[in-house]
Amino acid sequence: SQLLEQVSIGFPEEFWTRYAELQQKKNEESLTTEEFEELIQYSNQIEERNAARLPAIFQLAELQGKTPVELIQELGLQ
Repeated sequence: SQLLEQVSIGFPEEFWTRYAELQQKKNEESLTTEEFEELIQYSNQIEERNAARLPAIFQLAELQGKTPVELIQELGLQ
């Protein structure tokens, strides 16, 4: 259950809403310098969280006799 908890830890909805707003502004090429820096910070947080949970994903997949990709899909992780 500890591994599943480590894998499932995510960001709050507000985080994803703001991230989506910044991504959309980036695609529209209307980001300010401050927003661009904020988007970089969000992206870094996402990468760090994903990197931190990868070992738990691999361990949990092995325990369940699945591939990490199968587990990620099963859990609906991005």
